[in-house]
Amino acid sequence: MNHLIWITGLPNAGKTTIANKLTVECGLMFNQIPISLDGDALRRILNMDHITTDLERVKLGLTYVKLATDLVDQGHIVIVSAVAMYKEIFLTLAENIVPTSTFYIEAKREIRLERDNKKGIYKDRDLSIENLVDSLPENICRVPNNSDDDLDIAIGIILEDVLKKGFK
Repeated sequence: MNHLIWITGLPNAGKTTIANKLTVECGLMFNQIPISLDGDALRRILNMDHITTDLERVKLGLTYVKLATDLVDQGHIVIVSAVAMYKEIFLTLAENIVPTSTFYIEAKREIRLERDNKKGIYKDRDLSIENLVDSLPENICRVPNNSDDDLDIAIGIILEDVLKKGFK
């Protein structure tokens, strides 16, 4: 079984939390533990914590797509959770030859800021990254994540889409 599950959203939207729970659920449902690739971890592993420009972020996002696609080609279910909302990335995902499901995790600004107490991402950061939401493709599946109840709903939405699109 193979499938790429691409989860994106603004910082502190709950991407990693959803990906972690989805990894467990996929393991139980498909009897195969997915490979989970978290954007924060990948940046550290690739020594890319220093990137600041949109061009660098696009290149990094495309690297995530290539890595994930290669793993899917090897027969894995791969879950990517990253702030990677650039049109170049979505175009590449749309052209992907492997089964792919793409999701945008929506969380209200006040919820994201409240969650930020743990990471401090927004403390000294320009919030202009929120403008990236305007460039999301129309056909992306938007998944709400504003409460603990939304977590189970999000997992259900994602799994339903994966089952509908199937495996290669």
